[in-house]
Amino acid sequence: MNRVFHVLELHRPIRARDLAPGGTEVPAADGTVSIREYRSLVGPKELEPDPARHLAGGSDAASIEPGLYLFTQGSSGAKGRPDDAEIRDDAEAMWLESLWRDLEFKNDRILVRILSEDGAFVYQLFREITGSVGRCAYSRSVSTMKRSELPRFSASSFSITKTMDFPDWSVMILRIW
Repeated sequence: MNRVFHVLELHRPIRARDLAPGGTEVPAADGTVSIREYRSLVGPKELEPDPARHLAGGSDAASIEPGLYLFTQGSSGAKGRPDDAEIRDDAEAMWLESLWRDLEFKNDRILVRILSEDGAFVYQLFREITGSVGRCAYSRSVSTMKRSELPRFSASSFSITKTMDFPDWSVMILRIW
């Protein structure tokens, strides 16, 4: 299965449930059905870990907090919620992507958000990464950075290929050569 991975900066928490007036919990208005928290048992120096070690445990989580994440999403279609095998495959692919990009995970947590969209289930994996991406340190929100404020590369060594700004998160894709 082909997956696309993005570095995502989450600006506000994503909550599994919203609070209605009076403090009563209600389903999230953004389509979030649930948030699950798993653990990766794969150490940073393991070269060929057992695929089963990429996803352990699994418990309900209340939110995904603001931070810098490696992110991907998939669709379970009309068949229902994703099973652990689907999520494990994506967690392994995410680990491989982190090796390719030379990213460090901040911890062993894997957060999985399940959403309902048009009668089908979509799932998103979030894995928090350290504050630097490759050799580029993020000192503040990329959504507020001007091109002149990006990390210093020679003028011909990078271009912004795509930026996407949403109320809760931003994605900036840099092409570096």
